[in-house]
Amino acid sequence: MQTPELPGKIAIVTGGSRGIGRGIALKLAQEGATVVINSTEGSRELVGEVIKTMKGYGVDGLWVPGDISQEETGERLVAETVEHFGRLDILVHNAGITDNDFAIRTTGERWRRVIETNLSSGFYVGKPAYIQMNRQREGVALFVSSVVAHGNAGQASYAASKSGLEGLMRGLAVEYMSLKRPIRANAVAFGGVKTDMVEKLTDEQREALIKATPLGRLITIEEASEVALFLVSPRSAIINGAVIDADGGMLRR
Repeated sequence: MQTPELPGKIAIVTGGSRGIGRGIALKLAQEGATVVINSTEGSRELVGEVIKTMKGYGVDGLWVPGDISQEETGERLVAETVEHFGRLDILVHNAGITDNDFAIRTTGERWRRVIETNLSSGFYVGKPAYIQMNRQREGVALFVSSVVAHGNAGQASYAASKSGLEGLMRGLAVEYMSLKRPIRANAVAFGGVKTDMVEKLTDEQREALIKATPLGRLITIEEASEVALFLVSPRSAIINGAVIDADGGMLRR
């Protein structure tokens, strides 16, 4: 039997009830990590299924519900993790939403909702997570970004939120490198992953996404989760402050 990569590690995964977040949460659990999931109150049933699966792997799971776009939720998420398990080794900030429309038709309210949910949330959970990791003198964070961070028509708010998230990651990485702390931060920019979000696209939109991917198909959640596992595991110890493109070879404009 293969030795687990993350035995005894304590991880937080935001947006872990479905899609890429669910896949990452289960992948970390398979590798021996105890996983704390954050998602909204409405995902109770979905999270229950994820935690039940985790227990089948022989590890604990915990749900801390709440709106991650609120600073209080990020602080409570880290506090409850440490209260239950004594430490925090891994943060995977995956939670995010889209609101696709042209910028000229996007209201300030809609803009703020995307920025708060996708970008500000990274600070709200990243700050207390890094305070805890600094106390421990170790830890790793992974921020889930997107190829859309480079810009895409009709996704101005989403692009701004993801490019900002990459900037936040680099800021954290540089701060802790300067303090000579073994605390890493990276981001992964996924392309077209086969999630509910992509399934909601029209056939024409989905075909256009596949056509833009030299791989010739959508990326599976399992493939995305394997990349995430690598970036939070000791195997990637020399990677810090990097944005890893996991997009099937999509060319940048």
